[in-house]
Order: sequence, then C-alpha cells, then structure tokens
Amino acid sequence: MEVVLYPAVDVWLTKVAIDLDIYAEILALIDAVQTFGRQLSDPESHPVVTSKFDMHALRRTPPSATAPFADGPPVIRVLYAFCRRATGTQVAVVLLGGDKTDLGNHWYPPNIATAETRLLIHAGQHQLAPMRRQR
Repeated sequence: MEVVLYPAVDVWLTKVAIDLDIYAEILALIDAVQTFGRQLSDPESHPVVTSKFDMHALRRTPPSATAPFADGPPVIRVLYAFCRRATGTQVAVVLLGGDKTDLGNHWYPPNIATAETRLLIHAGQHQLAPMRRQR
C-alpha cells in the first residue's frame, strides 16, 4: 500500500531522529503499514474509534514484532488514515506523531482533531477522498 507523510510528520521525525533506536522503530511501524496495509492490527496498529474517519494509531508500545524493544517510554503514537484515489486505489496518509507518556489517553482528543484537519487539507490538495469510519 502506498504511504504518504503529511509534511509536518517529516519535521517531527527529524526531531525524533536524535534517538536512533526510537526513530528506527517508528520507521519500522510506518513500513509495516506499507507492507500490510489494512491487515496491520494489534499490537502495532489500533483503530481510533473517536475519529469520524478511518483513522488508526501506530503504537510503539507495547512491544511487538515490529518494535520488539519498545517496552517503556516514550509511548509514541502515530496517527494515520486511509484515503481513496479517483482510480479506486487506497493510500495511507501519516498525519501526526507524538509522545503520550505524560498525558495518557488525554493525548488523543486534541491530536485526533489536528490529524482530521490535516487529513482534509491533504486530501483536498491531492484529490483524495478520506474514508469514513465504518460503524
């Protein structure tokens, strides 16, 4: 599956790259989306049920086959969503990443709102149709 990064994600990844182990784990998670697409699931990826879009969160913790040494902070989440091109092919758009260690689940509401806004902006610029979450 094609995976594209929202421009702000590149900036965030540059900051994360000061810790090469964490950076490598995040890149491995993003590569897993490219390899497995919609088939990627727990523990690496989990649906974001509070989003109106088909959004998911890549999870650095708990440890997984993709990030086997991720057993402690930082508790990284990377939000991504699925879009459809006019041709019918699907694309995963990586929208936002961050550390939820200090905020716990309170990290999600403002970051989901930001990710949804970014999704609409990116989709409009690239003729993509954001996919709605199936209820």
